[in-house]
Amino acid sequence: MELKLHDTLTRAKRTFTPIDPARVRMYVCGPTVYDFAHIGNARPVIVFDVLFRLLRHIYGDSHVTYVRNITDVDDKINARAAERGAFVTGSDFSPRMLEIARARHPAIEFRVADASAYAVGQELKVSDVISAGDIIDVTGITKGKGFQGVVRRYGFAGQTAGHGTHESFRGPGSVGNRSFPGRIFRGKRMDGHMGSAQRTTLNLKVVQVRADDGLVLVHGALPGAPGERVVLRRAVKQKVASR
Repeated sequence: MELKLHDTLTRAKRTFTPIDPARVRMYVCGPTVYDFAHIGNARPVIVFDVLFRLLRHIYGDSHVTYVRNITDVDDKINARAAERGAFVTGSDFSPRMLEIARARHPAIEFRVADASAYAVGQELKVSDVISAGDIIDVTGITKGKGFQGVVRRYGFAGQTAGHGTHESFRGPGSVGNRSFPGRIFRGKRMDGHMGSAQRTTLNLKVVQVRADDGLVLVHGALPGAPGERVVLRRAVKQKVASR
């Protein structure tokens, strides 16, 4: 039996050919956590349920399954599934999904003065390295802001809003030089990509270390978006108490 689906990219019907006929996977993107169905979320449920039944009829009941996106790990869908006793554990993720997750956050190598103090496969807890009251430096990737102008990127005041200014209220103004040297100097503050850069916040104080939960409470602002990885190191420029 040949199955044809409408391709929204080419706006034409195309024959559906799975990558692996023995393992056909479906991902449903939409409002799936509502308790009551309405016209907004019932429509995709009905459509995908019909498609799910049709695929199982063609490829077999045991060869068609629903899958989930790797970004749903901390989603409210998991919380609702846990309440109903249908929580998906980490063992249910395919090796390919785990490989993608590790590629996003690859392992980091930390150099130590004496490697003989550690064994291969040894588990290190946060409390073994950091304790409350320590002064540390935190390194991370800042939030990406995309392409921004000089007003947001560097805090320029912009041009005057008088009658002589047209289409350049937030422009940087003149950036060039005369015939000599006839170029823009390197490092000139202009519009461009903002954020997504490695930055280190110095001299932050550790307030509390929760060894059981693997948490470190730090006083101060950390670089990066919520959920991103940061690296904690001993402070290299620790402030000396004034006499």
